[in-house]
Amino acid sequence: MTGTMDRQGPFHWKVFAIYALAGPPVGAWLLLTILLIPEMMSAQNPIEALGLYLGMVFFSLLFTYFTGGLQAIATGLIAGFVAAFGDGRVGWWTALLAPAVVGAITYLILASMGSKDPGFALTLGVTGIAASLTLKLLFNRTFSTPQISHP
Repeated sequence: MTGTMDRQGPFHWKVFAIYALAGPPVGAWLLLTILLIPEMMSAQNPIEALGLYLGMVFFSLLFTYFTGGLQAIATGLIAGFVAAFGDGRVGWWTALLAPAVVGAITYLILASMGSKDPGFALTLGVTGIAASLTLKLLFNRTFSTPQISHP
């Protein structure tokens, strides 16, 4: 039948693009917000603290693809393949578990290289999970639209 979806639909390229393009800036914004809110709350001059916060967020956005790009691409690949082998959608569980898998793999790679401190991988994993859930919330219509295979 024309327009029907096969069990194994095509790769979800839109979700992959969202993760690859929006994932690193969203992750950086979330991480900086979590780290800097306590500092802003205890600042003597709230306007100056807000200016510093916005400056740090803007400046860090220039480097987000270097620090979180590979993680976002890997998460987007996992989410896209899960959608391709599922019902064509990326659900909340996929948005939660895909970055967790990437964080676990990052930890295993760092541990195999001799790192005894899981802090970096844990920070990346938690930030990836928060960014992924935020992207699912922001782009829910795209994530929930099944990819339709055309014969």
